[in-house]
Amino acid sequence: MCKRDTTPKFEWEGCREIALVPTSKGATAEIYANDYDRLMHIGVTPSWSLDKSGEKQTVRFNSKDKRHTARELTSIYGSGATPVAWVILGVLPKHGHTVDYVDGKPTNLRRENLVVRPQRKREFPAAVKRREPLAQP
Repeated sequence: MCKRDTTPKFEWEGCREIALVPTSKGATAEIYANDYDRLMHIGVTPSWSLDKSGEKQTVRFNSKDKRHTARELTSIYGSGATPVAWVILGVLPKHGHTVDYVDGKPTNLRRENLVVRPQRKREFPAAVKRREPLAQP
């Protein structure tokens, strides 16, 4: 079985260096090179995926890593797939916030494209709230 190449490519965009990071779905995440370097330094794994949850797509990394710094991330974000945007902006899980993308592209991880917003509460029909069966059509 061949391993996927997770090595990013770097290019200049104006005066800023951009890291182009391959994801598991064949997409490429774009992030400022200094943010990418900082993420690698704190233990984010270089293997990223583009996951879909409902209608929303998110670039994530797997925090199940044996390095000491990755264990620290796991203590903050939990084990499993963690959104890269959360770590870039320092958003903590379970604090009622989420990160949205100004241009709607979850692969654009440049800071000016990331916005922290209050997480929307899910509304359920009254029958679900009361745990009654829904009426059959």
